[in-house]
Amino acid sequence: VLGWVGATAYRNNDLEQLAEWLPQFLERNDLMIHHAGHSDNAPAFAEVTGVNPHRVTTSPIVPINDYSSGFKFDIGIVPLRDIPFNYAKSNIKGLEYAASNIPFVASDVPEYRLLHEDGVGHIARTPEEWISQLEHLLVFQTRRLEAARAYQIVADRWSIEARAKDWQGAFSAPR
Repeated sequence: VLGWVGATAYRNNDLEQLAEWLPQFLERNDLMIHHAGHSDNAPAFAEVTGVNPHRVTTSPIVPINDYSSGFKFDIGIVPLRDIPFNYAKSNIKGLEYAASNIPFVASDVPEYRLLHEDGVGHIARTPEEWISQLEHLLVFQTRRLEAARAYQIVADRWSIEARAKDWQGAFSAPR
């Protein structure tokens, strides 16, 4: 099961780029995709991406204290269009996936490139790269090893404890 966490109503056409390759990829590999963050008042994931609705499961938007309950998948995806707005986004979704032992593939935008350079997640620029990276993660043993490695890297380098001095510096900087 692939998965994406987010609200379809608040994307800058990030998901639409998946329509070029995701429907066929899911069919060819007999896979499902889980969308965590579904809302009846927003476009359906299947509608936005062109995926067969029978291949999509959903869980609703939930309060922040239940947020991780939607992580019901084996491989995460982080599709972001190559636009300046997305260059300012954090890599929080990748950190969340890694902290949940879920390997992922993300678009090649600056913050995800930084995370990838630390050894966490995969980067894809083209449909062919998305497919190749996801096929790599379809192997159970590969997926488990990468999830464990990414979890440890995030805990060691990206946790609040690991970054405490950075936060202290930010809060004590002259204004």
